[in-house]
Amino acid sequence: MGVIIVLVILIIYAVITIAFWGTDASANLKRNMRRRGIGRWGERGSWKRAVVECAYDWLFHTPVVQQTDSQRYVLLDKLQGKYKNATIQSWQTACLVLGLDHLQSERACQEIAKWRERVLSADGSWKQQVDKVDYAMLAYAVLKTSPHPEQVRPAMNRMVEVLENNLCEDGMISYSQGKHSLVRFVDTLGMVCPFLALYAKVYQEPKYIELAVSQIRKFREFGMYEGTQLACHAFQVKKGLPLSIYGWGRGQAWYILGLMDTYLELEDGPDKLELRSYIYEAAQCYRKYQNKDGSFGSIIQGGGQPESSATAALAYFFRQVYYIFENDIYRQVADGALSYLMSRTMKDGAIDGCQGDTHGIGSFSQVYDVMPFAQGLTVRAFF
Repeated sequence: MGVIIVLVILIIYAVITIAFWGTDASANLKRNMRRRGIGRWGERGSWKRAVVECAYDWLFHTPVVQQTDSQRYVLLDKLQGKYKNATIQSWQTACLVLGLDHLQSERACQEIAKWRERVLSADGSWKQQVDKVDYAMLAYAVLKTSPHPEQVRPAMNRMVEVLENNLCEDGMISYSQGKHSLVRFVDTLGMVCPFLALYAKVYQEPKYIELAVSQIRKFREFGMYEGTQLACHAFQVKKGLPLSIYGWGRGQAWYILGLMDTYLELEDGPDKLELRSYIYEAAQCYRKYQNKDGSFGSIIQGGGQPESSATAALAYFFRQVYYIFENDIYRQVADGALSYLMSRTMKDGAIDGCQGDTHGIGSFSQVYDVMPFAQGLTVRAFF
């Protein structure tokens, strides 16, 4: 009887070990197989079609951006609920939607309409729980692509409610940390400001334009390295001091997305002129930090490795800057960034080399892989 018990225990142990090892091994094998032949594109047209097709595939089967850097015992993370986070996934999907919307094709309209049916109920409210600031980017994608804004207003109003619940006494929105938070993140600018500006325009609520613009204005006052356009990851309100590094690549991406997409939603007037001046300053600064291969780094001013999500965001940014200022130097920057992204694109059209999600202030991912956020931004960068 004792022998049987030992055998059963050994068998259970072996099964568990194989399950954990098999999960890790299959993921690594799949990743390595996908990377074979990376960057081998004969011409840009076929590359762009592959990138777009991958974005379509991912719209309904969005790859997971892990919460942790763990590449071992991934099954354990899944069982403990540490592998996937709905808020992180929300801005991955949002960027895919915005990228496909940029195509302005009949197929894109149809696929996005199907997607909206997945996230919204018949009464225009969210099907999922929306209680974090991160979801503002998803709300922006819904409202930006909706042909009937009144039909989605319940969901949009809910998003505004969430943002107001995180509006602090200094007039800035915290990163889902409530009204009494003393920390302001650069991420928040890219997530909330374009949504607030669009909401204000669509529903005739001008106070949210001022709220959107003031977020950018105040972050520039306290969250930028003096004399530069380098944003810190976050800053402490009462002490007025930075938290973590200046120039984190995706941090700059969040800043320029908040800046550019808010600008594009505004009607002509003083606020738009103010943001236009900020865009010019950012463009003049960031173009100097582009690497010779067209990339931008995980630390944009130097010291990090090339990072595809920052490069995709800056490709999109400089594309728009080119149209605003009609200066070919900005088109060249965008084109160089796209060339780099092409060199980091796998055979299935997925763009590799994106830094994983941050784990907290000053805790940056060491994993570089695919990220739907970058995929959508790359499509938005296409001329």
